Amino acid sequence: MALDFLKLIDVKESYQAPIKLEKIMLDSDQRTKLFDSFLAEQSDLSFDWFTEFFQMEQADRKGKKQDYTPDGVATVANALLGTTTSNADICAGTGGLTIKRWCDNPAAYYYCEEFSDRAIPFLLFNLAIRNIDGIVWHGDSLTREEFATYKLAKGERYSSIEQIYEQAFDNIKLDTVIMNPPYSMPWNPKPEYLQQPRFKDYEVLAPKSKSDYAFLLEGLHHLADNGTMPIILPHGILFRGQAEAKIRKQLIENNYIDAVIGLPDK
Repeated sequence: MALDFLKLIDVKESYQAPIKLEKIMLDSDQRTKLFDSFLAEQSDLSFDWFTEFFQMEQADRKGKKQDYTPDGVATVANALLGTTTSNADICAGTGGLTIKRWCDNPAAYYYCEEFSDRAIPFLLFNLAIRNIDGIVWHGDSLTREEFATYKLAKGERYSSIEQIYEQAFDNIKLDTVIMNPPYSMPWNPKPEYLQQPRFKDYEVLAPKSKSDYAFLLEGLHHLADNGTMPIILPHGILFRGQAEAKIRKQLIENNYIDAVIGLPDK
């Protein structure tokens, strides 16, 4: 799969793929030609073709905790949500969780946030080839630093892609949110974050050494009233104390938690 795709985009080494693919994604003629060529070889749109390729060749597992969601886990998370008219995927990676949602909700509106420069071109590819309406926000979900924002609009066969400016998505609300953020990644919790709507009701911030609850509250902030959000996290978030215990207590008192589902190894 990886070698065939590298040939399709005319690069020799995998490290060249994100830069070349980004250029193709922003050129409508090249994008259409690539999609036609790709679908001539691979017509199954029900899964993320790039999960294994990106995990092996592009992901920064040590520095950015980039691990991609196994298909079985994505299936369970999607099954919890059912139908929707709009869905957010925070820390979307190459789009595996969004693709699961799209298979059951092809007419919905999709919003994705992703930090990695290397993942973004593959994410745009995965959404546009499926003719999805939505937004890809390239930035840091925790600090809200924006690098770029792309609007995808449904076309005759494939989505158009347009880079847009001066449109804030910090407070966008969607019917469902699905998340598999990086596990226990360090972050820089600044005191002023406590004034932001996503954090202010909890009075404390996730600890510097573990951003799990910061990601959880970021996803919850994007959830519409009466919406549903499955978030995939390590078991440690259920038991750790101090600031995390205070956030957990508030989530329970607010009646935000419907269930905790423990998954076995592998």
